[in-house]
Amino acid sequence: MHKKWIPSLWLIGLIMSQVIVMPAHAEARPNEQPDERPYNERPEVQAFIAEMVQQHGFSANDLLNLFANTEFQPSVVKAMEPPDHPVVVRSWQRYRPRFINNIRIARGQKFMEQYADALKRARETYGVPEDDKDKLMQFVESPIINELVVTKLPNEKLSYRFEALAKSLNQGGKLINCQWDFDYENGNFSDPEYALRRKAIKGDGFDADLVAEKIFSKAGSYSIACKVQDSFGGETIKTMSIEVKE
Repeated sequence: MHKKWIPSLWLIGLIMSQVIVMPAHAEARPNEQPDERPYNERPEVQAFIAEMVQQHGFSANDLLNLFANTEFQPSVVKAMEPPDHPVVVRSWQRYRPRFINNIRIARGQKFMEQYADALKRARETYGVPEDDKDKLMQFVESPIINELVVTKLPNEKLSYRFEALAKSLNQGGKLINCQWDFDYENGNFSDPEYALRRKAIKGDGFDADLVAEKIFSKAGSYSIACKVQDSFGGETIKTMSIEVKE
């Protein structure tokens, strides 16, 4: 039972990442008709099945039946494609908090405690490592923005300098991005010019650039927002209102 169950989960992930996003028909060369056959009848899929049977011990009939019922999902492909004009920078740091948060971590911790004996047997029998267990069970704290410092620049009209006094609260964490919006409305960051404020650090990813300068188009009241993100996926937004003067 265990031998079939483990490859099945692995196969599902493989199919989701490689097969479901395949086009409904294979790309045709000039003057050739597109391949409208079911996936299980296509040569490239049959070659993949043969490889899985030979290298990983899968059942050819099971795989043929599975691919016979595999359908192309345009909505899935559309959801995976980046927008034409992205306002918000998509990254693992933004995506991670949707699935790795304190509630899910607490449930995972409870699960590991409840099934400690079974997990121990799995580790001893199948070699499942748990080297990163402590790191995975670590609660993610949101970073903190203590203050937004605003300075009017003297050499140009309507020009201001902004700095976020912020830090990560996670042990070993650091701020990796800072995003600004200088006309913040309805909780949306709509200024792509200030969406990705970070500096590349050789061999160590990115550090957030917490300083930005802005030349406003006219005097008046503005709602300012700053968002910082850290290397653990935590993020925080701080807002303020300012009166821009000539």
